[in-house]
Amino acid sequence: MITSLIGEFVGIDVLIIINDSELSEETLRTAWLAAQAIFKNYGIEVYVIPYYNPKSSRTVVIVNDVEYVISRRLSVNEFIDLVLSSSMIKEGAHKESLAIGMTFNDKDPLSDAVVIA
Repeated sequence: MITSLIGEFVGIDVLIIINDSELSEETLRTAWLAAQAIFKNYGIEVYVIPYYNPKSSRTVVIVNDVEYVISRRLSVNEFIDLVLSSSMIKEGAHKESLAIGMTFNDKDPLSDAVVIA
């Protein structure tokens, strides 16, 4: 399933909100390893973006607008699953959509139609 979707992904952004905790450091390290494994195994680029917030009491991972509060150390395979499954949640939302409409002025026979795209 993943191999058929490779062409659809340009890259996946993984934002990690970290603090001074050991869990944050481990999560960031695991994210880097998972990003490398995803690229090696699936050809999908993963961009790990650390955001340091010393006032935050939580370690948070955000993938495709889905927020995960990390409360324990994740293995590399768990992190890979988190990234890949989250990246497909809004798969259709990334495709451009277009709405086309037309309106006429019925009261004035000389008026033009307006196309709304």
